[in-house]
Amino acid sequence: MIRKVLALTLLGMLLSTGAALAHPLGNFSVNHYDGLHVYPDRVAVTSVVDIAEIPTLQEGSFDPTRECAALTGSLRSTVDGKTLAFQVLTAGIEHPTGQGNLATTRITCSSTAPVEITGMVALTSLCTAV
Repeated sequence: MIRKVLALTLLGMLLSTGAALAHPLGNFSVNHYDGLHVYPDRVAVTSVVDIAEIPTLQEGSFDPTRECAALTGSLRSTVDGKTLAFQVLTAGIEHPTGQGNLATTRITCSSTAPVEITGMVALTSLCTAV
């Protein structure tokens, strides 16, 4: 009997799963991600800033071009001691719905720096928060 109840409970849990509609932030948080991609001719960085409901309300509006320029300007990377000069390729903004039907903000930036990589190199990277 106990096995049947456990099996039915487990089956019910598996069948009742749905999509999570909330974002993974607290209402006051700002999360920052930088993805570093190394290619033979360039180093590319994808930066994503997720801004929760309260900071989105406090700021009012964000200019993705300005925000991405500031983020890209804060990137510090070297290849074999040579400083890389990053340029913004794309700047985007979205406003996913958060808790209480309030807007959140997601800023996505793509940046790249030219470099010639023909073998093993030493890469250092640092992003200082803006």
